[in-house]
Amino acid sequence: MEYPVHVHELSVPDPFVFADPKTKKYYLYANRFSCGITPRARNGSGNTFYAMVSEDLVHWSNPILVFEQNDFWASEDYTGPEVYYRNGAYYLIAAFIAPGKLRKIQALKAKSPLGPFEPIGEPLTPPAWQCMDGTLYVDRDGETWLIFAHDWVQVYDGQIAAVPVSDDLTHATGKPVILFRGSEAPWGDDFMYTSNDGGGAASGPCVHRMEDGGLVILWSNETPYGDAIGIAKSESGELWGPWKQYDKPVYTMDGLHASLFKRFHDGMLMMPFYSKNLGGIGLRTLMMEMEESKSTGLLETIHEFTGNVFAAMGGHALPYRGERDVRIEPAYSELTDYAKLDAEKKKKKKKK
Repeated sequence: MEYPVHVHELSVPDPFVFADPKTKKYYLYANRFSCGITPRARNGSGNTFYAMVSEDLVHWSNPILVFEQNDFWASEDYTGPEVYYRNGAYYLIAAFIAPGKLRKIQALKAKSPLGPFEPIGEPLTPPAWQCMDGTLYVDRDGETWLIFAHDWVQVYDGQIAAVPVSDDLTHATGKPVILFRGSEAPWGDDFMYTSNDGGGAASGPCVHRMEDGGLVILWSNETPYGDAIGIAKSESGELWGPWKQYDKPVYTMDGLHASLFKRFHDGMLMMPFYSKNLGGIGLRTLMMEMEESKSTGLLETIHEFTGNVFAAMGGHALPYRGERDVRIEPAYSELTDYAKLDAEKKKKKKKK
């Protein structure tokens, strides 16, 4: 496979990078791509999902068709796709809509990360709810949950909610629960209820179990400086919370819809997300190298791996942007665990 597309060219909203444990490759899915050459051959008709493939997160393949609507009920939206490998198969979950229907989240299934994917079961979100941005979480008891955003256009103050689903992702197995609301963000826009963009538009949840056992959710909302990625932590360590919102967002320079995956060669935690109009250059897909901070018990950024932010700073960092365009070639960061080195030194001293 050839990889002609550079990461600087990626302009994918709601980016979710699937690190496939079988092929040891990275897959990025979207309804359509504005970069690379989309294949001309179409197997059916209607809306689509494509995937781009990478071995190093820097160089990506041209888009590959992995799903086409055909007789599937949904004709519009196809947003926020996420892919998981479980029970020997690949599952793609995304938000779909059709005229006269509310937006729902449903699963597709395939034998390969490149499809072809086929619809399975029924929508996983509550029948009368307008929903988006679904992500999966498996609790300590092995139960699977769909975490999603209950859209602000229906409830005014957007919600991050959860519903238990079957192991094969064909149906919900219980009632939904609201985890928290958009207005709970201490870093949000004080004027969000008079904004043309709507109320507390909570979106893009991503659930992560920390190495110390803590449970956190990354999620997005608006601020006076553009969209931001905030973090909430469960005080019980379980899904039901209560969820504490932290004043300091993870990222504030106009970024949203974060997800997480681990890099193959070193296990570095990576956070892909996107900016709607990074420094006026348009939509850009970004990736941060992350760490689990032992001092705060939260996720902290290490470095912007994709090398795009400094070139076109947005939000409240705009006045500090240099006059010259700078595109930093991506490079892997390598951190030293000084606590581990110190322990090794003490062991050597004891032996002497």
